[in-house]
Amino acid sequence: MPGWDVHCELAEMLCGIPKDIMNSMNKVIDELTYHDINRIIVKGHWNPLALLHESLFHYENWGYIGIKAALHHHLLDYAATLLTGGKYGYLLKEKVYLGLAVSSVIKFVESVLNHIEEDFTVLTRLSGSLLESEFQNIVENFFEKCKYWDDPKARNEAKRYMYYKTTLVRESSQALIRASKELKDCIKDCIWDLAIFKLWKDHCIVCKNKIEKIEKRKVVKIGFYKAHKKCIIQIKNVIREMLVNNIKTIEIQGRLRKQYILPLSVVKKLISDSSAQSSLTKFLKNTSKIN
Repeated sequence: MPGWDVHCELAEMLCGIPKDIMNSMNKVIDELTYHDINRIIVKGHWNPLALLHESLFHYENWGYIGIKAALHHHLLDYAATLLTGGKYGYLLKEKVYLGLAVSSVIKFVESVLNHIEEDFTVLTRLSGSLLESEFQNIVENFFEKCKYWDDPKARNEAKRYMYYKTTLVRESSQALIRASKELKDCIKDCIWDLAIFKLWKDHCIVCKNKIEKIEKRKVVKIGFYKAHKKCIIQIKNVIREMLVNNIKTIEIQGRLRKQYILPLSVVKKLISDSSAQSSLTKFLKNTSKIN
């Protein structure tokens, strides 16, 4: 499974999920004794009741961003599992089939998101068996805990509790729909970055040559990737040249990803650094002219 640093970096850089929220979600999902117990995905379909059960906890504690972060964590783990074993793992190792392996895994993950959107769109519109089942669980759990439920105060408390939980189920369902739609726009880039990391974990992310132990001082980290310092300088020079020629950022990203098979999270960092450096250079030149 991806490390927490991988989860946090990709979530923040590509999906706009703050690192502190993602880190909290990593701990909640991975450190519990029933690790990943609610990730019941069969043929691209996540069991709605299992997903809702977990989502209620995340929504109650972190709101919408908690649900988005939890989905991101589970789906990245799911993608990592698909990329590690079976035919997709084999295709990934045979680097010539990188595109086929990744695109196939992306389709699986997107089908999971599509089913979540479909299931919970129905759930928010109708009081179907899933919703009723969840409400029944809520009621039974509450009444088991309530010792004096013949007391008028206890009954009033029960009504307030039920109203709160009913609202929570509906809001959590709406949050799942929204998160599924948003993640569809960024999860494919996360899966690409994850696949590249799996293939070249101990290599320079730019030149793809293996990094030896004696090269330690010549290597720099970009997020959770490694690269030779000279390779980073080379790429930054290429980026600055494109910026000078007024090439749009989106086009620069496309060129670098295609030519060097670079992760988008790395490309974004390099463009940001190069852009800031170019702006500073222009500012210093203009200042010297004024003086």
